[in-house]
Amino acid sequence: MLCPKCGSQLEENAVECHCCKEQISPTLQVKKKNAMVGVMIAAGWLIVAVAFILILNSPVSSFQAALASGDSEHASQIYDERIQDNREYVKQSENALVTEVNAISEAYYNEEMTSEEAIYKLNSLSEYPIVAPKTDTVTSYIEEVETSRDYYRDGVEQISQKDYIDAYMSLIRVTQVDPAYYDQAQALMTEEADQFKEDVLTKVDDYVDENNYKKAIASLETALELFPNDEVFTNKLNEVSEEQYANDHDNLQKKADEQDVLTADEKLKQEDAYDVLEMTVRNTTDKTVAKTNVSILGFDADGNPVHIRGTSGNLEVRGYIETPIPPNGEIIDSTQLLHQRNLSKVISCVTSVEFTDGTEWENPYYEDWIDFYKGGTYQEMDLESGSSDTF
Repeated sequence: MLCPKCGSQLEENAVECHCCKEQISPTLQVKKKNAMVGVMIAAGWLIVAVAFILILNSPVSSFQAALASGDSEHASQIYDERIQDNREYVKQSENALVTEVNAISEAYYNEEMTSEEAIYKLNSLSEYPIVAPKTDTVTSYIEEVETSRDYYRDGVEQISQKDYIDAYMSLIRVTQVDPAYYDQAQALMTEEADQFKEDVLTKVDDYVDENNYKKAIASLETALELFPNDEVFTNKLNEVSEEQYANDHDNLQKKADEQDVLTADEKLKQEDAYDVLEMTVRNTTDKTVAKTNVSILGFDADGNPVHIRGTSGNLEVRGYIETPIPPNGEIIDSTQLLHQRNLSKVISCVTSVEFTDGTEWENPYYEDWIDFYKGGTYQEMDLESGSSDTF
């Protein structure tokens, strides 16, 4: 503050000039203070204005605005030209991008945006390396959720069409990645359980009527995966399995009777070092058999398969017989096998033969025989009584 008379510099709160002794008016002090306050306010507004202008002109702000408006092309241009070479701008832009990715994910989950729209937006953001891993993760999440939701929608539609089996198979695929839809799917499955069971049993009966036992059994096994230890399904599976075995065995026997060359009367003699298999080989043709190729399977006393040649490897043993068999004749062949203490039963089947005239015969029965017996439990079926004995 200056003295109004001599112009000397005075202290802020001086009441008298130290040079000319002029009395300083209090009004002058107030005016001076007001002037200083005004200057400070003006300076503050100037700073705010400058900062606002800087913000408006910030490439990051322009980048955020372009992202928010959906103008990905403009956003990409700003990033390439004004941001990517500035580390601080890149860091600020990363925060903006992460916020945008999270907003897309939330909008999809809340069903404010379709999966196609969300993935399209995420793909446009994935071009920015700093956020590409996150966009990939969120895209995978959305695809997984959408697949689960599709199963739910399919299940609801199938229930409306009273297709309860397919509905159940759809609803069981709704996963906990989407808890709300998962809970709804579980509730629907509980609500429609009785109807599902009824439809499965009806479908199984239809398959059995068509002699399609494989589909019938597969349906029941799937049902038991959904309803473990269910008594109705368990009993039905046992019933159908027994019926399938009887049907398959009957068909197998019919095909066995149609063989041109066959083995029969297998007998197992257990000796100290080896087991000896004796079997009859019959030729029902009018040609002489030069070579007979044979398949052999072994079983224990409970009918379980046994590895004839050791403790591992293929259950099936292949061999051949070079003793000629005359037309409409038979021979008895003996074959040495490794001694197996648990070997109780051996069965055999001709796979093919070579005749002396150079022709060959492939046994069509063999494929059915090996499918029926290999790896399974051996049973001898009394076709007249329909009963079976396992040994």
